Amino acid sequence: MNESAGVLTRFVLCLGRITLLGGEVLRSLGTLRPRLGEVVRQLHFIGVKSQSVVIITGAFAGMVLCAQSFYQFQRLDTGTLALTVVSVGMTSELGPVLAGLMVAGR
Repeated sequence: MNESAGVLTRFVLCLGRITLLGGEVLRSLGTLRPRLGEVVRQLHFIGVKSQSVVIITGAFAGMVLCAQSFYQFQRLDTGTLALTVVSVGMTSELGPVLAGLMVAGR
């Protein structure tokens, strides 16, 4: 019984800390003004400077996906479908995920 009371106490304390943090975030949104120069610098660093890494990663992932798809479709005599599968897969599913991972990793 004593152990469960300790777990409940820790949970309530953590919940209180999270609530206080949320309050500080909301309060700072109204008082702090972003500096435009710093925002532009961060956009350049995160976006433009990550572009080469994202393009290289996407190209190699697309080549591997194309090779694997072509190999499997060739066994069914439908090798030309590999291009369609790769283009749809890379633009709608795999491309955004890889781009997000590469930018986050930067």
